Amino acid sequence: MIPKGLPFPISPFIATHGNFIDIRDYQNVEAARREIKAKIWPVVERLYVPFENGNLELMKKDGAQLTSGKVPKLLDEDNRAGWLMATLRHFLDFFVIDPDMANGPGRIAALAFKAHEAALRNFASQYVASGRMAALWKELNSVRRQFVDLYESFMPLLMVRRYRLKERQDITKFELSVNTFR
Repeated sequence: MIPKGLPFPISPFIATHGNFIDIRDYQNVEAARREIKAKIWPVVERLYVPFENGNLELMKKDGAQLTSGKVPKLLDEDNRAGWLMATLRHFLDFFVIDPDMANGPGRIAALAFKAHEAALRNFASQYVASGRMAALWKELNSVRRQFVDLYESFMPLLMVRRYRLKERQDITKFELSVNTFR
């Protein structure tokens, strides 16, 4: 992304020099995002099948690839679902503008579960029995897959909003330097 109305012959690289909060942090996390997309995300997507089919051994085998060879403890269906969701969140947090934004709803859900576990488990059972959970699960997986597939299109926005100095994050003052935006 380059500043709008950038006068010739100023380079976008010169014009945006010094806009990063910490360029090394951006470079390190961007390298991690590339690694996640290329090598880790295919494993994450493979985990959906054994999770949905209840194949605990295959889920443990694939899960060990994401946990430095340590086999995750996947004791029951709730534990497997929780582990898979935590794993998805961990890796997807690399791709969002502010990973802490999800903490509010997560904290509220944890408090609700602590205060009303029986009622929430009953609600969840009804939701699963109705088939809505399976439909929601498939839709969320589709959205996640599309998000990771289209990451390169979102990267300029992420770069400005997550890594630029606060006073230089107004995206209306920028334009894309390429016309291949999807």
